[in-house]
This record gives sequence, C-alpha cells and structure tokens, in this order.
Amino acid sequence: MIPPHRVPSTIAYGPEADQVGALYLPDVPQLEQAPVVMLIHGGFWRWFWQRSLMTPLAEDLQANGAVVWNIEYRRVGGGGGVQTTLRDVAQAIDVLDLVGARHGFATSGVVVVGHSAGGHLAAWLAHRAQHPVEGVHPAVVGPSRVVALAPVLDLVEAERRALGNHATAEFVGTRLDENAGAFEAASPAHHLPLGVAMFIVHGTADDRVPHDLSVDYSAGAHAAGDAVTLISAEAADHFAVIDPTSDAWQQARHWCLHAR
Repeated sequence: MIPPHRVPSTIAYGPEADQVGALYLPDVPQLEQAPVVMLIHGGFWRWFWQRSLMTPLAEDLQANGAVVWNIEYRRVGGGGGVQTTLRDVAQAIDVLDLVGARHGFATSGVVVVGHSAGGHLAAWLAHRAQHPVEGVHPAVVGPSRVVALAPVLDLVEAERRALGNHATAEFVGTRLDENAGAFEAASPAHHLPLGVAMFIVHGTADDRVPHDLSVDYSAGAHAAGDAVTLISAEAADHFAVIDPTSDAWQQARHWCLHAR
C-alpha cells in the first residue's frame, strides 16, 4: 500500500472533464531537486484509451524519486482532435509552473515521456517550446528532453500506412490526399530540428507503429542537427516499452532520471 503522503492528487488544468492530471510526489527530503517527468499516454489519440495506461510507469518513477505528472487530454470521439488535443497538452505542461510553485519542485528541467500517439504529443511540445505555433499560446514550460516510446513522429507516413485504421486522419480531421499540409503542420518530422534532445525506445516486433518509422525519424533528426538516441528493443512489441519490468523501460527510466 502506498503511504498516504504518496497517493497521487488529481489536479484540473482546465474546466473540461478530461483536462486533468495525476500528480505523484516522491518521498524525498529535497523536492526542489527531484526530477520532474510528465507522462502522456497513447492510443492513437482516441477517447477509449486513458492515462491509466501510464500508471505503472508513474508509480515506478515516483518510487525512484521523481515528481510525476500523468495527464489526461481530450481525444477523438470525446471532444478532441488536432487543435483541441494540442491545446490541452500545452495547457497541461504549462500548469506545472503553478503546481511546482505550490508544492516546491522546479520546472526548469521537465522530461516529457510519451507512448505511441503520446510520443507524438511529447515531441510536438518540444516543437511548440522552440518555435511559435499558430493558434497556441507561447510556451510557459517546455520539455528539457523528450523520451518517446514507440512514437508516431511522422503523421504523413503514419497516414500513408493507414496506422490504426486511419487514426491519423481522424485526429487531423481530413484526408491526406485532400490536405497534406494539415498533417505536416502537426508532424514533428516535418519541423526539424526540434532543438530538444530525444531518447527513442522502439520494439523491433511492434506491429502497431512499425519500428522503421523511428529509424527514419532518427536519421532525419540527426541530419537536421538534433540530438537523438534510438534504442531498438529486440523482439519487443508495442506495449513492452511501457512495462516497468522490461529492459526497454529500464533504459528509458535511467534517461529520465539521470540525463541532466
């Protein structure tokens, strides 16, 4: 059983039901020195996948001394879509400025961890922090680094391959052959360099988001001047990277906690 002072608090960052996050505070003597990690779950941006996917990682990071902010956001089928979802994740990271001041932790070095479509949102936050994004307020808090677990980083290629039965088109709200620019506008691969170091972990046996997408992204990011580390987890599937007992997550966790 988690001690009472370590039970996560649910905090709203907006008025909608899905504009909430769970804040996990570690049992450490100096909270201002603790790493701060924001978690963004995946599920192809669709409403029926929830932040509970990342609860095991949140508890693992908390047990290892990190402040953890595990967010929910509006998703396709529940009031979400490209503009709404992007605004939500922007608000969710920015509210850490106020939450950190209230609880006494620093927000100058936030690591954003995203799985699958959450990896896309984590990388988009890096882009938004470095470059103005039309229709979204300027960043108050930005990622110091991104940990992308089996991420969807190229929205154009994701839709060309019809990943998730055309989940990307649902998210963007149009067809690729009708408005390719709308896909490019929200695609981290089309806005390189992001200017933020990224650690990618992707299973070679992933049948939902193919591993070669991360290989291609890593090559393009390196060519553009970004610092990217790609770990190819042999024989790992799409969900092994969010299993806190897996070797893949152990490497990602180390990067969250110790890469300063």
